[in-house]
Amino acid sequence: MGGAVAMASVIFLRAPLKKLLIDLCGTEDRASFWERYTWTLVFIAPVLFGTILGDRNSSAKAIDLPFLEGAFKSVLLGLFIALIAVGLQLARITRGRLNPPNTG
Repeated sequence: MGGAVAMASVIFLRAPLKKLLIDLCGTEDRASFWERYTWTLVFIAPVLFGTILGDRNSSAKAIDLPFLEGAFKSVLLGLFIALIAVGLQLARITRGRLNPPNTG
């Protein structure tokens, strides 16, 4: 479940992020590294949150609706935190490029 949510995010954001990273990094090779790093973070965070924070209160061995709801909420929380982290970092870098320090 976590992998599917993360993959949908990767597919949705891939093209615009690649263009932004090429612009920020200056070369396609540098941008490629940061793109892969970002997608790794976006993929791992939801899966990790779903695994750790899934329905911990369930003592049942079967996968039922409450278990799936808990796991899905955890996956979305992980994805949200990963995207916030990436977005804040990109905003910081972009802001720095648009407003260089005044050395006059």
